[in-house]
Amino acid sequence: MRAAIHLLIVLFICIPSIAQTTDSTASSSASAQLATTVLTQMLTAGGWAPATLPNDAIATATASMGNGVITKTITFKARGRTQFRWEYSDAPGQATKSDLSAGLARAANGMGITPQSAPPWLLPFLGRLQEFADPQVRVEYLGTEVVGEPTYKLRLRRVPDATDPRADEVKAGSPMTVWLSTTTYLPVQIEYLLQTFTNRLAFIPRLRKYSDYRPVQGILVPFHQEIWVDEQLVSTLDITSVQFNVGLAARDFQLTTASQGGH
Repeated sequence: MRAAIHLLIVLFICIPSIAQTTDSTASSSASAQLATTVLTQMLTAGGWAPATLPNDAIATATASMGNGVITKTITFKARGRTQFRWEYSDAPGQATKSDLSAGLARAANGMGITPQSAPPWLLPFLGRLQEFADPQVRVEYLGTEVVGEPTYKLRLRRVPDATDPRADEVKAGSPMTVWLSTTTYLPVQIEYLLQTFTNRLAFIPRLRKYSDYRPVQGILVPFHQEIWVDEQLVSTLDITSVQFNVGLAARDFQLTTASQGGH
C-alpha cells in the first residue's frame, strides 16, 4: 500500500504540468484519488472500517485547562455518527452536567434537514472522518507536511444539497483539514470549525492533536489529546476508559439543555 501511495504522489506532482496544456480536471481528480487512497489506508490501520465500528460508545477522560489549574472529568457518549453527547462534573461527587446533548443530530426533526456527523472529538473515528466516500463530500490531497513527524495533509468539505434549509451553514462549517502520519496513517492532528453561539454562520477554527494510540477491542483509540485555538494550548484530555456496544438508546441523546458546547 505504501508503494501504491508513493506512485500516486508522483503522478499527482506530474499532472499539473500536463493540466496546463489541457485543464485542471485531471489534477483535481488525481488529488481526490490520492486523498481517498490515504484515507482508506487510515481506516485499515486504525481498525476503523465502517463494518467493524461499534454501534455506540462511552469514553471517559480527564480534561485539564489553564495549565492544569482546572481539571474536570468528562464523559463522551456516541451512537452512530449523528448522536453524541458530552457530560462533565467540576469535581468528584458533584452532579453531572450536560454540555452538549444530542449534538447536530437534532436537525433530523422532520424539517427536511440532513443530520450532521460529529466533529473529530474524543473518538475521531465516530464522525466526519468516515464520510470521505460520500458523494457530497469533496476530498483533496494538499501534500506532505512535518508536524512533529512527516504527515499527509488532506482536506474534506461537504457540498450539501441545495434543498437543505441549512445548506449555507453546513457548507461554511464543514471544511476539515487532516494530517495523517506517513508511518502509521493515523491522525496526528485535525483542524475543524466550531460554531459560535451568536452567529450560525460564524465558526472558530480549532486544532485537535492526537497521540498515544492504544487498541481497544481491535480499534485504535488516541488516549492523549490536545486542543489548540489561535496557536495556544487551551486544554488536554487523557482518556481513562472506553466501552463499545454498551446499548445506548435514542433517549440517551434527547436535548436537556438549550446550551450548545463543543470540544
